[in-house]
This record gives sequence, C-alpha cells and structure tokens, in this order.
Amino acid sequence: MKKYVMTSKTYFANKSYTFYGIALFVEEKGRLEVLEEYSCLTNDKLRVKHFVKLCNKLKLQQSDFLNVIEDFVVSAGEH
Repeated sequence: MKKYVMTSKTYFANKSYTFYGIALFVEEKGRLEVLEEYSCLTNDKLRVKHFVKLCNKLKLQQSDFLNVIEDFVVSAGEH
C-alpha cells in the first residue's frame, strides 16, 4: 500500500528550527520503503499536514508528485 506521510527535520543553532516535508512510502509484507521524499518544504506544520491529507485523499500518483510539490512551493511563496 502506498501512502503519503508528513516528515520533519529539526536544526539546532541558538534555538531549534523545525521544517516539514512529505514522503511517499510503500508498505509490503511488513517492510517500509520510501519511494520519494521532499523534506524542508516549509515550517508551517498545519499547511503540510493538510497537503499530505489531500495527496492521500486524491490518491496522487507518484508520476504527478514532483509537479504537485513544485506547485506547493510556488504557492507557499505567495502567502
């Protein structure tokens, strides 16, 4: 089964900074494999959470993933 999940990465300096991303993984026979990942899209956790939910709801195909990521990044710059 393929599924999109939210990822996070934290950087530590004088304070910590957490950025969120998205990964597509597949689970087969108890094994997990990351097929594609785009980390550090934004520090807006809620926005990425909704984005991941939408990708799963629409059953986004892996072949369309890069185009959707590009649209997400461009739209983030507009806010």
